[in-house]
Amino acid sequence: MLGEGADRERIEAEVARLHLGDRVVLTGYQSEPWRFYETARCFVSSADSEAFGLVVAEALAFGLPVVSTRTEGPSEILENGRHGVMVPIGDEDALALAIDRVLADPGDPAPRQARAADFSVAAAVAAYAALFDEIEREAAQA
Repeated sequence: MLGEGADRERIEAEVARLHLGDRVVLTGYQSEPWRFYETARCFVSSADSEAFGLVVAEALAFGLPVVSTRTEGPSEILENGRHGVMVPIGDEDALALAIDRVLADPGDPAPRQARAADFSVAAAVAAYAALFDEIEREAAQA
């Protein structure tokens, strides 16, 4: 698990209680998480709110199957489940089942990577350029 948060001590205690120390590593914040994406088998976002979810787009770029809670940003990025599995916020059983499902059948990474390209710098620059062109055309017609 990457990242830091107020629940770290509670998560550490739960890992210890379940004797999962040999399977769960809490790495904390990583400024360059790329190596983790490269070796991961899936990506899970269990946030209860997420405005955009850059990490979801990053995971897609690496071709990872994604499981996410149904928050605003990931829902948009995953197109409400078209590019990943969406589960209700707080439904731990649904989250666990979805993780099991994508680990058993990760599917083709190509569509996920194509979706991630929609959020690339090149795509953003092209969208802004098109917007500026449209504004210029409308101004010329006025």
